[in-house]
Amino acid sequence: GVLYLQENAWYIIILLSVGYVIKKNYLDTVMRDRHYRPEVERVAEHHEHMKQVRLKQQEIANQRAIEALAARKEKERREKERRNLVAKSKPKPGGSKLGKPSENSYNPMQPWSSHSQGYKPSRRTARRG
Repeated sequence: GVLYLQENAWYIIILLSVGYVIKKNYLDTVMRDRHYRPEVERVAEHHEHMKQVRLKQQEIANQRAIEALAARKEKERREKERRNLVAKSKPKPGGSKLGKPSENSYNPMQPWSSHSQGYKPSRRTARRG
């Protein structure tokens, strides 16, 4: 053991001094900041961090809600267009001829033009009583 220490003394001294400098400059600072800070400071920092996280989450939720609203309105618009297109009757090619009744038309001057049986008067009976 003594011979080993004599042969490697400079390496051991350099290694110990580098370890001491690292401990003093880096590890002590980290440990002091993390563990020896007053509880109030750590809690306040944690609350501030959580507030920022919540704000960011709220912004993301608001953006998604705006996008969903726009998508829903677009979908409703397309559905309304589709229903309107289906509801509109397409004109027949060639148009209609004069004197020929078109669909769903009723002319009171031509009672035979409708699909009804025509006018039927009420039955007249003599009173028996």
